[in-house]
Amino acid sequence: MMIAPLRCGLTILLALSSLTGCSAPAPQAQQAAATPSVPPRPFQMTQLCIDKASYRYNTDRRGVSVVDIESFQRSYELRGYTVRDEGFTCTFDEKGAFLHLSMR
Repeated sequence: MMIAPLRCGLTILLALSSLTGCSAPAPQAQQAAATPSVPPRPFQMTQLCIDKASYRYNTDRRGVSVVDIESFQRSYELRGYTVRDEGFTCTFDEKGAFLHLSMR
């Protein structure tokens, strides 16, 4: 008759020990890698890139288009082109400060 309470106790102990792994928080490094990198100031970065490109290519701001922004090796790159199909890339550091404009 002692087998039933012992089996029940072992089953509960096994269930509780298997749940402890589920409640543990994920390590910080894994959480940071799982979330996509969001630029610190995407609108301001886009406007500054358009300003720099319009000055460099001697064209109106309306003649410059920025296509996309992506994270690249602890920096951000904005690719774009002018009305005359001249490609360029604006590079910003990890805090959103302008680094340089590359012609491509």
